Amino acid sequence: MGTPREPLQLVRVGKTTRMVTTCTGIDYTDRMNEWARARVDMLVSENLDGYVLKSKSPSCGVWNVKVAGTGGSSTIDGRGLFASVLLERWPLLPVEEEGRLADPTVRADFMERVLAYKRLKDHA
Repeated sequence: MGTPREPLQLVRVGKTTRMVTTCTGIDYTDRMNEWARARVDMLVSENLDGYVLKSKSPSCGVWNVKVAGTGGSSTIDGRGLFASVLLERWPLLPVEEEGRLADPTVRADFMERVLAYKRLKDHA
């Protein structure tokens, strides 16, 4: 997806969550999932110890991403599509959202998780 582009949102359709544009309703779910799987496959060679993602993003949000529902209702319980693929591949990888890193306690906790993860990998 290029920029500039129409804003995207997560939309609950039955038991699935789709990523669609807000005005025209173009569904990018399949394309995003395909790109996310390819990108995560490429990241394997990067020897990651942690990952910082964009908060509230329909692609990268880890926690509390807004999901539109039917009849104008919405919830704040979603996860971005890229974040989902990343965490499915590396469930133990320390991740954090960039907005939360402004909190010194959250930042220190994230750094500790990154260092612990690296120590575990180095001794495995």
